[in-house]
Amino acid sequence: MVSKKSIAAVLLLGIALIAVIATAGCVNTEVTGPADKVFLGNVITVDDANPVAEAVAVKDGIILFVGSKKDAEKFCDENTEVIDFGDNSIYPGFLEAHAHVSLAGMRSFGMAKLTPGAPLKQTVDEIAAYIKENPGKDYYIGSGWTFSGGEEPTAAMLDAVCSDVPVILQTQDGHSVWVNSKCIEALNPTQEQIEAYGPAQIRVDANGKPTGYLSETPAIEMLKDLPFTVEDLKEFTLKWQEEGLSDGFTGVSDAGMELFGAKQIDAYEQLIDEDALKLRIYGLSMVNDNTDTPEEDMAKIAELAERLNSDHFKVIGAKVFLDGVIEAHSGWMLDEYKDQAGYYGVSRFNDVDKMARLMIAADKYGMLVHAHSVGDAANRMFADSVEKAIETTGNYDQRNAAAHLQYLKPEDIERFGELGIIAVSGYQWTAKNEFSYPVEQKAVGADYAEKGYPAQSFINAGAVVVGHTDYPVSPVVSIPNAFYTGVTRTSPLIGDEGIRGPEEAMSREDTLKSLTSNVAYMWHEEDRLGSLEPGKLADMTVLSVDLLHDDMDTVGLAMLIPAVATIIDGEIVYQADADAAETA
Repeated sequence: MVSKKSIAAVLLLGIALIAVIATAGCVNTEVTGPADKVFLGNVITVDDANPVAEAVAVKDGIILFVGSKKDAEKFCDENTEVIDFGDNSIYPGFLEAHAHVSLAGMRSFGMAKLTPGAPLKQTVDEIAAYIKENPGKDYYIGSGWTFSGGEEPTAAMLDAVCSDVPVILQTQDGHSVWVNSKCIEALNPTQEQIEAYGPAQIRVDANGKPTGYLSETPAIEMLKDLPFTVEDLKEFTLKWQEEGLSDGFTGVSDAGMELFGAKQIDAYEQLIDEDALKLRIYGLSMVNDNTDTPEEDMAKIAELAERLNSDHFKVIGAKVFLDGVIEAHSGWMLDEYKDQAGYYGVSRFNDVDKMARLMIAADKYGMLVHAHSVGDAANRMFADSVEKAIETTGNYDQRNAAAHLQYLKPEDIERFGELGIIAVSGYQWTAKNEFSYPVEQKAVGADYAEKGYPAQSFINAGAVVVGHTDYPVSPVVSIPNAFYTGVTRTSPLIGDEGIRGPEEAMSREDTLKSLTSNVAYMWHEEDRLGSLEPGKLADMTVLSVDLLHDDMDTVGLAMLIPAVATIIDGEIVYQADADAAETA
């Protein structure tokens, strides 16, 4: 049980108070008291000038005051609602910097959940059981399996349990699919496409025919062909929203908001019109690999912004893929793969001139380019592109971002700082797990694998580090888990034996900023979000742990506990337990 504490609302009738205090920043002087609500608890502000407090006063969805309980009384009258979270900790709303909203919702229900790292036969048995339990579907989708080498999956293996309708099994990372013959028939790739993608993206047999194992572009593009309706996609989005709020997120980047095609945009538009979005969603619109029309592409994205931008939805730029993932041998590397001589991975968007043009065009609209970038060759290419774009724009503050950042050479880490590139680090995937880490070691060598997912090195170079889950790629989405991994370089589920690159561990303060204020900065929203300061939006997350002071074992255990409450625009939009807060 949480402790129960309360303060009396002080009667200061008829007094209009401007929320200006000695520790205030970003003050909106148009907002005056008395407050609608005062939230009490262990307030951790992520404001260096006023790092801890006891109370947050709110008026019309804007923070009026942050400070002591006693001083908060000055912002109350008999109509002020005082909500006491006791010993629980109140933070600025946590921000998810890179996720896939509808894909996450799709995986949450209505499909088979497959076991990561299981033998192929077990995966076949799992999808067979799902088909038996759900007869008569027009197609079957599963997700979560992983491929760790050895015998590759084939369509024939799935045909043995289902040959009459398409079967599509996504890997946990979403960058590969295993399909049956009926699905290959529906996709009907031409010989020209098979040759253009190459065997790294469409595996073929001795006769040059697809085997049923696809990666990267053909695996991701097929999402657009799935027979989901606009109503389905709305349901997927609301499902993720429900989960995101319970995790404590108040904002999210949808990294590639048309993964399911144009109908996803229609779904968003309807949800906006219906005022159904509680989370703040920051959309990144997909741009094709090596596009010949970057200027036109950005103009279309700007048109989407005019169509969709609203209180809880904002289009902020373009999403591109530079490469794939190491576990599928599609990450783009400078050196050849250790287990595949002469092979360097898959380079998707690899034209520096076109990428620079895209960035220059985005700059004209006050937008950014956000890249999926895993391998060191991809990350170098992104830095080259930013440097070339800056030569034209002179803008070191565009805040172009590269996400995942599994491997980089030290000199390119330094360039991230010099060029103002946002480092969207995949530090949550640091722990040496039994599924992907052995594959990494075989692919890039044990020494280089140890250097995966740098974080502190970016901070040392002067770059802004942002954390993310890439949900649903991460099977565990938890703010305490993310925080624990950033600080310890391992997972609470694995322990000390999972520590990778301990020199890359961030401080608690920097890790917290990577999940709050730094994300707001990437979105150009630092004046509204990311810290608890007067004048900013009243978005808050209440957790049962003090991330800055509780021992790390306590933080790790909290990964199993949902948020105590999530507050957006000063309203509690999620509460785990009605007894978690006391209203005075």
